Amino acid sequence: MPDENRPIDEVKADGGDALVTEPTLTELKAEVDQIVAESRNTIWATRVDTESTRFCRWDKQSADGLKHADVNDDEEPAPFEGASDMRVRIADMLINEDVMLMLVAAMRAQINFKAIESTDSRMAGNMAILMRWVIRNYWGVKWIRELLKLANYVSGDSPAVGLLGIAWRRETALKMETLTADELMELYLQNVMDVLQESGQTNPTDGTDLQRQAMQAAEDFKAALASKELGEEFLTAKLMEYFLGIRPARAKKVIKELRERGAAEFPVPYVRQNGPDIQAKRLYEDWYIPLNTTEFQKARVYFESEWLTKTQIIERKISQGWSDSFVEAVIGKRQSDGSRQGGHESVAAFPEYIRDENGNIVTRQAIHYKGLYQIVTAYYTATNEDGVPGKYFVVFHYDVDEAATERRLIDYAHGGYPGHAFQREVLTSRLCDSRGLAELAGSYQGLMKLYCDSFGDHAQIAGVPPIITRNRQRMGALHIRPLIELQAKRDGDFEWMKPPAYPKTVVDMMKEMRRQMDEYFGRTNPEVAPDIVQLQREFKVLWWLMNLREALTQVFQLCQQYMPDEMLARITNKQGQQVFKSREEIQGQFDIDLQFNPQDLDPEYLEKVGGIVKDMLLAIDRDKTIQTAPIVSALLWRLSPELADAALLDVDQANQAEALAEIKAYQEIRAGTEPDLPDDGSINYQLRLQLYQNMEQMNPDIYKDMAPDKLAIMQSRLQRLQVLAQQYGENVQIGREGGARALPSFAPGAMEGRPAAAKAI
Repeated sequence: MPDENRPIDEVKADGGDALVTEPTLTELKAEVDQIVAESRNTIWATRVDTESTRFCRWDKQSADGLKHADVNDDEEPAPFEGASDMRVRIADMLINEDVMLMLVAAMRAQINFKAIESTDSRMAGNMAILMRWVIRNYWGVKWIRELLKLANYVSGDSPAVGLLGIAWRRETALKMETLTADELMELYLQNVMDVLQESGQTNPTDGTDLQRQAMQAAEDFKAALASKELGEEFLTAKLMEYFLGIRPARAKKVIKELRERGAAEFPVPYVRQNGPDIQAKRLYEDWYIPLNTTEFQKARVYFESEWLTKTQIIERKISQGWSDSFVEAVIGKRQSDGSRQGGHESVAAFPEYIRDENGNIVTRQAIHYKGLYQIVTAYYTATNEDGVPGKYFVVFHYDVDEAATERRLIDYAHGGYPGHAFQREVLTSRLCDSRGLAELAGSYQGLMKLYCDSFGDHAQIAGVPPIITRNRQRMGALHIRPLIELQAKRDGDFEWMKPPAYPKTVVDMMKEMRRQMDEYFGRTNPEVAPDIVQLQREFKVLWWLMNLREALTQVFQLCQQYMPDEMLARITNKQGQQVFKSREEIQGQFDIDLQFNPQDLDPEYLEKVGGIVKDMLLAIDRDKTIQTAPIVSALLWRLSPELADAALLDVDQANQAEALAEIKAYQEIRAGTEPDLPDDGSINYQLRLQLYQNMEQMNPDIYKDMAPDKLAIMQSRLQRLQVLAQQYGENVQIGREGGARALPSFAPGAMEGRPAAAKAI
């Protein structure tokens, strides 16, 4: 079948990169039209209404939250001028609470890596260091900003779906470079020497031969610099070779300045970003899918859009290889006077909608996109002639008849689309069947506003009630203000109207609505069962972190595939030591785990957990099956991740630090100084005592050459270590159990409760 007649879900031959034919673009644009048509009166109608609910927008609002005739077409507002028109922000409150919960969970979650293959087990800890470095150092505040956007999309929008786009992004920028003729000659000489050595034309051990070649190259360079006729093309080509991205006209200008002044300053492209990138994308604003899509990674087609400036579009020619003809068709053809003619500014393949004054859904005006151009990227799955599926992408503009580049195969090793879709709910098999909080809370908010407005109106009337006047001559308006004197001719001329009491049934109804709302959305309320609140909070965090784990797995796999060695060299552990030297050291198969419990935000809960471990579990652990180091690590992480990250060592590092400290103490004893020995349980006495026992087993005569005073210090320290090891070990257990065993067991080599070393001394 000719390629121009193939549908977009079939590609010829092996399915690699290929030119995008007109029928393919036509089919992609037809998909765009279909998505726009089916979303206008379904998705966008709900989207506009739920945004109005969240942000409390309606016609004829006043800034002070009261009703006024001047914004009501000069008609008297009901029930009176200045009546309450409150913004009751229930939907916004619910969304913000869930967003904060999700962000706190993401920031406090402990990242663990587990090796799938046993040979990778020892590397798992370093992979966690890599991922934490990417999040905290490489992304920094962008990680928080994109998650905030994503959490708002997933919680507040309808459909409650958001995409976290994940890609390896390489962008270029310009910097000014100053170059002298001598520096250019050095670059040229080094290049000549490298070429000669690689080709075997010279012996690198023969200094005379190298010197002769260098002198000849220098003479050639000077001759080229001195002769415009002979050296123009040669030097221009070399400059473009050493500084990639410089165009011929700029290179010729630099060579001219080098000849005239001996130095030149010129802009040079450099790689500004070359790493993993994340971007939260809003459904039907940044990315678009057919409404019958089930799973994101199985979508037959989806689109992403970007509003770019001219500068950004021109930059993509360098960073992403967009063709000159495509760029010119999008932004217009440059004229002789420097202006551009044509182009497609403000043209939207996927328009955004608002409601007009009559309540109709209409397209947002193009003025909002002045100076911007909407570029669309289509992602789709297609099979080659062998029936093997692959994922492809095409960059195009809706009103341009050619694509920016060839159709390209997505070469990510994870084999999926570049991102992960987050849903708030899973109600059916369709991705878009997910309701947002603004949609769900709309009825509660509407009724609550009605009652709050009535309460506010009653408060105004009850606070300054109307005045009843009798037989009062109309001498002008009756003005009321604090401490004003009202002249009365006789008693009873003036009387405050006594307003009715506010209906208790309305107050009770507001309370019941609050209870129902808190129960449905899992908020704390004295009349809502705490286990319901806790269950909802835990599920929200679990569902969010499970999705976030899938996204971070993609990020990690991209790092394994593309992360440059110079970036890896920047990653250090807590001791400031370089962790990786090359990308080969981060290969392997790992599972990522994110751990966070919403109850960890309650210090009393953590104190209770710690008490149970200390007073109950450790008390009955007579066989010493519980390792306390993981417990301490977990509790400290749950109490404060930042403190844990700074303070915690793994067990091997902690034991090594204890051993080194005791070896230093032993050296001080050898020098005749008695080192301090803390008696507050702050060190591992048993481990230090075991160190001396191991030393004695290796060399039974280790203490025989010590002077009497040093032997006395040594004996005293060993005895104190034995006592303190028992006090903070065995005696603690005796305190828990209420007594000691009749036949105590001693460490190997011990006698009468004392180490063999002390006996030997």
